[in-house]
Amino acid sequence: MTLPTGDGLVALVTLLLVLVTAASIVATWLIAKGQEKLQDRISAETRERHAEQRLYQQRTQLLPIWTYLTDMDEIDTRSPQTDVIKTVNTLELVAVCSEAEIIDKAIVLRIFRDKFIKLFEAVSDYGQLQGYDRVVSGKILLAESPAATQLYLRLIEERNNRDKPAPLKGPS
Repeated sequence: MTLPTGDGLVALVTLLLVLVTAASIVATWLIAKGQEKLQDRISAETRERHAEQRLYQQRTQLLPIWTYLTDMDEIDTRSPQTDVIKTVNTLELVAVCSEAEIIDKAIVLRIFRDKFIKLFEAVSDYGQLQGYDRVVSGKILLAESPAATQLYLRLIEERNNRDKPAPLKGPS
């Protein structure tokens, strides 16, 4: 058998180069697809880790807020003005932290729902505070605390709707 020479050799080498180039293109495409899948998996794991870390951070913020709320049961009749203002500020703090997702909303609902409602209503029922150059009452202070008011309304709605039976489904 004789080896091709001249134009035949050039054609054979060109054909081999085309085959090698095609194989390289296919290999590159397969590698790119594999990298795309790997990148998607890494992104998903990163999102999961970020969500888990955020939840952990939210829950660590619970401890300082817990201290504020556990110190309050009722408005102290010996120093009601101080207690009313402290209570309103604490309710607003809890509400803003919940609203900004600094603390986990599920934790707020589970632990603070009833206490938040009780304290909000105690402040709301409190009459005029002394020592201000304008009329100030518990209701007025709460009106100036929109996050606390919105959280209170949401907590009341959720409390009223929990254990609500599902409607019966009739024939379609």
